[in-house]
Amino acid sequence: NPIVAPTLATIYEACFGDPTNPLMTAVGAGSIFNWYDNLTGTQVATNTDIYTSTEFNPGSYDYNVEEEVGSCTSPQTTFTFTIHAPPPAPSINPVQITICEGEIPQDFVATTNNASAGTFTWYDVDPVANPGAVSIGTGTPFTPIQTTPGTYTYWLTETDLTTTCTSTTIIATFTINELPLIP
Repeated sequence: NPIVAPTLATIYEACFGDPTNPLMTAVGAGSIFNWYDNLTGTQVATNTDIYTSTEFNPGSYDYNVEEEVGSCTSPQTTFTFTIHAPPPAPSINPVQITICEGEIPQDFVATTNNASAGTFTWYDVDPVANPGAVSIGTGTPFTPIQTTPGTYTYWLTETDLTTTCTSTTIIATFTINELPLIP
C-alpha cells in the first residue's frame, strides 16, 4: 500500500513582531517527516514531526513536508505559513486635551488608518514596553478618567479583526491644570 501524503494540524499564521512562530505539526502513519522550503527545495528539518519557520518578515512562505515509513517516502504536502503585517497605527483627535481642575474634558476620538476598522484599545501604560499591560478602555470615543491635576499619557492600539494583529501605539496626552489659590 502506498503511503499517503501527511496532513497538517491547522492553518499556520503569525503577526509580524510575535516573539515566536507557531510550531507546525505533521500528521501521518508514523513520526518521521522531512520538511523543505518550497521556493528553494532546501531541506529545513529532518526526522521530526514538528517544524518552526525561521522567517520573521511579513509575507507568505511555502513549505513541503513528506513522511518516511521504512524505505518508502510519501508524496509531499505543500502548505503556506503567513506572517501578517501589523495594521497601521490609528489616529487620535485631538492628540492633546488640556482642562482646568473641575472642568469636564472632551473625548479622544480614534480613527482607523487600516482598510477596515478594527478594535481600538486604550492603555495608561505603554503596552509595548509592558506586555502585560491591562487596557483601561476599548472603542471610540474615549473619555479621560483622571480628575486630579497632572499630565497623563494614554496609548492606543488597533487590532485587525481578520488577522488579529495589533498596530504600533499612538499617544494622546491629557493635562489637568490646578486652579490658582484665591488670595
